[in-house]
Amino acid sequence: MSLPIAPRVLLCLGLLAAAACGSLPEDEPAPTPYDGDGPDAPALSSDFGCVADYRRVGGLYLKNVLGLTEQAVAVAESDGDWHFPVGTIIQGQPNEAMLKRGPGFSPETGDWEYITLDNDGTRTVITARGTTDVQGVGQTCAACHAPAGDQWDYICQDDHGCEPIPASPVLFETLRSSDARCAQ
Repeated sequence: MSLPIAPRVLLCLGLLAAAACGSLPEDEPAPTPYDGDGPDAPALSSDFGCVADYRRVGGLYLKNVLGLTEQAVAVAESDGDWHFPVGTIIQGQPNEAMLKRGPGFSPETGDWEYITLDNDGTRTVITARGTTDVQGVGQTCAACHAPAGDQWDYICQDDHGCEPIPASPVLFETLRSSDARCAQ
C-alpha cells in the first residue's frame, strides 16, 4: 500500500532532517557479493559525494566510478534502449542512489544495486544496499523502478512507465541543494 502524497513528502523531509541532525553509524553493510563474469564496481561510501558535482542530464544526476561518465551521459542523452555502463551511479537526492553492477549481478533489477545513504557533511555512510529488498518510500526501490524495464535500464523518468514521484521538482532541488557534502 502506498502512502498519500503529503505523508510521503513529510517522510522524505523527515529522513533528510534525521540525516542532518543524527549521528552516523560506524558500521555499514558490505558490498553485495557479485558472482558474475566481467567487470564490477562494488562502490564504497567514499564514491558518493555532493550530488551537485555529478553530471546532470535532464532529471538525472550521474557519474561513473570506473571513469566512464561520458559513456553514461551519452546513454542518458539517447532516445531509448538505455544500457548504462558498469560503475554508473545515479543519485537524485542525497540519501539514495542506484549503482550499475557487473553483468549477471541481478537480472531482476537490470544489474542495479539500490543504496540508501546518510551523511553529516564530512562523511557518507551506506545504510542499506541490495537489489529487491531495499525499501523506498511506500515500496521497495526495485518495485518502483520495474515499470521502466529493460528498454530504459530500469531508470524512471516522466515517460518511462513509472509512477510519478509525489513531489515537485522544486522540492527535489531543495533536497539536492541541502546536501551537507556540498560546499556552502
